[in-house]
Amino acid sequence: MTSSPLFDFALDSFRLSHELFFQGGPKLRFSVVLLDNCVELCLKELVRHKGGKIFDKSAKSISYYDAIGLITKTYKIPLPEETNFDILHHTRNDIQHKGAEVNEIQVEFFLNEVFQFLQRLDVEFLKIDLDNKLGEKFTKYFGKPKKKKRVSR
Repeated sequence: MTSSPLFDFALDSFRLSHELFFQGGPKLRFSVVLLDNCVELCLKELVRHKGGKIFDKSAKSISYYDAIGLITKTYKIPLPEETNFDILHHTRNDIQHKGAEVNEIQVEFFLNEVFQFLQRLDVEFLKIDLDNKLGEKFTKYFGKPKKKKRVSR
């Protein structure tokens, strides 16, 4: 299936975030900013995919928190990543508004969380063949999607 330009921009943000992570130093901050952007675009893509509107009449897009609310409350889609995404979002705010620094361990944690979310979006909703779209090197680096265990009753 073909992905939307919105999701393609999210993947571009992820790719560049990954590159900046390996450059290290002050570029780690930009890696976090791009990861947060990736998450926000993915959340909006999921809303769009479910038939929701991501722009109001004045062409202003919905916020990060509006997208989470629509996904979890309106569409009843569990978002187990929400707590870690909130930490990412607050970290991004601290970087942009307070000049905060981050370290490799923090950024690698966020990269892993976002990549797992991208895989979940691909498998459960978008079906866009993430390996092909993003590149196999990312699956080799982060690993295959984790299979859900079935609970027998």
